[in-house]
Amino acid sequence: MKRKKGEGSKNLEKKGALSRRDFLRAGATVSGGLLAGQAHAVARPAAPDTQVVGPGEVSVSLRINGKSNDIQLEPRVTLLDALRNRLDITGAKRVCDRGTCGACTVMIDGNPVYSCSVLAIEAQGRGNTLTRSSTHL
Repeated sequence: MKRKKGEGSKNLEKKGALSRRDFLRAGATVSGGLLAGQAHAVARPAAPDTQVVGPGEVSVSLRINGKSNDIQLEPRVTLLDALRNRLDITGAKRVCDRGTCGACTVMIDGNPVYSCSVLAIEAQGRGNTLTRSSTHL
């Protein structure tokens, strides 16, 4: 069956179907509203009690295998990098750098954590961090 020219779109409009143009307008309106709300949330200032550190090096105190270590590092440095590069404790290994293999596992407060996914500054103030290196016990 052939339709007459222009007849198909008129029938769709009569049945209450959504045209392509109306669909695109609605999608643009919804996504624009979401983006505007997201920009508003990002623009909020930090809470008054929040301490901002960085981008330069800050003092970090870590208790590793029962010994207190004071080092200077950037807030973005992972615990794995601090252990291996700053403190020369090589018990935790860098293999996958995504926290999936477990070669970088250390114990913090008796709980195993992947040191490649924990910032060194987050480990500050926590209890004892134990590594698998037997030379530093």
